[in-house]
Amino acid sequence: MPPSRMSSLAVKNSQPNSMEAVCPKIMVDEEACGRPIYNAPSGIDAEPVCLMHSLDPTKDKRAFREEIDAILRGESKCHRGKPKWLDASDRFEFTGFVFPEARFNNASFNHNADFTLAVFLTKADFHGAKFNQEVYFRSATFRGTAAFSGAEFAGDAYFEVTRFNRVVWFHRTRFMRRAHFDRTAFCTLANGDERVQQMVADACPSILEFKDVRTDHPELVVFYKVNKDGREGLRARFVNCEKLDLFRFEDVNWYSKAGRVVLQDELDITDPPKAQAATEEEQMTTWAESHELVAIAYRRLVSNAERARNYDLAEDCYVGAMEMKRLDPRASLSSRAIVTLYKWLSVYGSSYTRALGMLGGFLLAFVLLFPAFGLRMTDPQEAERVQCPVAAPGSPESSVISWGCAMAHAEVGREAWGTFKAGLLAAAETATFQRRPALEPENNWGRAVAMTEVVVIPGQLALLFLALRRRFRR
Repeated sequence: MPPSRMSSLAVKNSQPNSMEAVCPKIMVDEEACGRPIYNAPSGIDAEPVCLMHSLDPTKDKRAFREEIDAILRGESKCHRGKPKWLDASDRFEFTGFVFPEARFNNASFNHNADFTLAVFLTKADFHGAKFNQEVYFRSATFRGTAAFSGAEFAGDAYFEVTRFNRVVWFHRTRFMRRAHFDRTAFCTLANGDERVQQMVADACPSILEFKDVRTDHPELVVFYKVNKDGREGLRARFVNCEKLDLFRFEDVNWYSKAGRVVLQDELDITDPPKAQAATEEEQMTTWAESHELVAIAYRRLVSNAERARNYDLAEDCYVGAMEMKRLDPRASLSSRAIVTLYKWLSVYGSSYTRALGMLGGFLLAFVLLFPAFGLRMTDPQEAERVQCPVAAPGSPESSVISWGCAMAHAEVGREAWGTFKAGLLAAAETATFQRRPALEPENNWGRAVAMTEVVVIPGQLALLFLALRRRFRR
């Protein structure tokens, strides 16, 4: 439906043809609904509307279902179905309907199905449904769980500006044509108190369940500005999602934790949901997938992001894949230790700030270690000027530069600063492989420190350059 038609539905009003008041809600053919007015409790609806459009959660579910079944059979007296402005086949129209319950499991929709502006007050069950033509959920609101597990979408599926307040399951769903998630919101119910809203989000977050999804045209699955205008990022499961690397993610606000994008698949392993909070649909699915399957999902997203040149997302997903490798209990202890060290040094070669901080920390450590074991000037004339207070004048130990000598000197501050500068010079000369250094270690322990620095500093510097290249590549 063109945007211009969408806007007209929200603003146009029609007058009933009879004297009896009928529902004024505008349907897809730009005519009033025409169903009898429902006697809703005071304060429920902004204007008198029919049973199908009333927000009353206690309305007659049996009568509501009978009208739904009549529409599906093509026997509803108030259902027109085919818009005048659109040269298309008939459609099942549920525009603006407020569903107290929605049981469409294993249903077959042989015509276009239009749920534009619909509100689902409780769980919406489309498990195993077959949408043989196009289906529209534009601007619909799912206040409960939305179950599309095992559903098949033979035509285009439009979830534009749709709001999901709980988990939405596309587990083992098949998309044969386009799937539009433009400006879709996966977030909890709005609440004025942000603390309360965050507590609700933590207890029952809205999650996009895309595990085991298959699609014939993955390039036509588009996530555009999803959760862009909301405070909550997109939580998603993508394990075993076929051709995930070919989906289009444009300006998506992803859920992040500890400064990076995190998939719900990873959270299911590291922070599994409480069993008592699981819904019936959730209990049917194993929460903790294997670490390797989650890593594969991350690697597919890395490929996707790199192709789109979204390098920040690519790096976050790369870190996620490495985290799964580090936490995998099936990996050997040595492998996990190496990966842990890699994370500690540079967050897997992805964080230049971590790599730079560690480089500075290592340099400072060597600056302090060299004087701890003792340094000596290589120039004999310079060495004669040094006099350690704790050594006998003229002895070999008298020319040693160390923290012990500095602390024993009458002018501790000046000598300590000079010792620090000597350590700094020794560390710099060692790191830059000077052939004729001004200072050298006084004993074997100091020489061991020098050999260690020759390995550590260049290695950490390489990690810094790697992280810079990964983060600022073009």
